[in-house]
Amino acid sequence: MSVGYFLSFIGRLIYNLFSRRKIDLDLWMAFDVVAGIINITAFNIVGNARPESILDVDKKRGLDYYMILVLIVSWLRFFSYFLVVRIISKLTITLFSMLKEVLPFMIILACYSVLTTTMFATLFRDVETEDADNYKELFHTFVQLFDYFIGNYVSKDMANFNTSHSILYMVHVFISNIFLMNFIVAILTTVYTIMVRNGDFYAIEY
Repeated sequence: MSVGYFLSFIGRLIYNLFSRRKIDLDLWMAFDVVAGIINITAFNIVGNARPESILDVDKKRGLDYYMILVLIVSWLRFFSYFLVVRIISKLTITLFSMLKEVLPFMIILACYSVLTTTMFATLFRDVETEDADNYKELFHTFVQLFDYFIGNYVSKDMANFNTSHSILYMVHVFISNIFLMNFIVAILTTVYTIMVRNGDFYAIEY
């Protein structure tokens, strides 16, 4: 089956090479090529794996992650055929449009997260209280600030830094939970409004 994906792709390339009327590379062909590459690679990696590699926990985990990737791509290829169903196609394209329009916002959010994570970790990592343990590592600090972003907050004992921590927390919540959260909601609402009017037109393209 995986070889068939490549044969179909090569056949289309040969047709476009000698035909005046070209056939564009569509979404399904892209999924076929990616699925073919991943499947063939998976057959070789898993098929040639030695028993020692299967028994080794770290190597086995790597194989598991790769097989999860294979399953995701395979299911995405299957779900792509929903684009030919009018009702589902309209909703699917709306979702893709939302993800596309949110990407620039996610870059801004990522930059803001790096800034605040570094700030909180630098200021409060040396506080000798149990509540300050989450600020001792950058990843845990990021998780803590993400909880603030979604409004999940519990009062913390920061010893002599209670005032500065409270002020920075309020500033962070105002910027992230009020400003940035409403910003992304406005983007998604705008995209949804446009797709409700024009979704049928975009669905025809697929």
